[in-house]
Amino acid sequence: MLLHLLTDINAKAIVLASGSPRRKELLTTLGLNFSVLPSEFDERSLVKSDFATPSDFVQESAKQKATEVAKRDGATGDLFIGADTVPAPSVRVLACLCIPT
Repeated sequence: MLLHLLTDINAKAIVLASGSPRRKELLTTLGLNFSVLPSEFDERSLVKSDFATPSDFVQESAKQKATEVAKRDGATGDLFIGADTVPAPSVRVLACLCIPT
């Protein structure tokens, strides 16, 4: 079932809104074809204390990164992937949000 989903996703024009080598590695490991267009979203514009949990913060940051790239002039794609991480006590929180166009 997962292979079928990956095949369907891979048929789309995927854009990774990150220049992170680790994020590229993760998508490559999944066998996805994608282009890279790093986000220019400044996550410092988000106030961490406005979010109930670290997870809420990274989800919003990932969403903003993917949205910024999707709305950029000349950006084309079917699926924009934004991701972020933040260290939290005893855990590492990762969020990855996909913005379909």
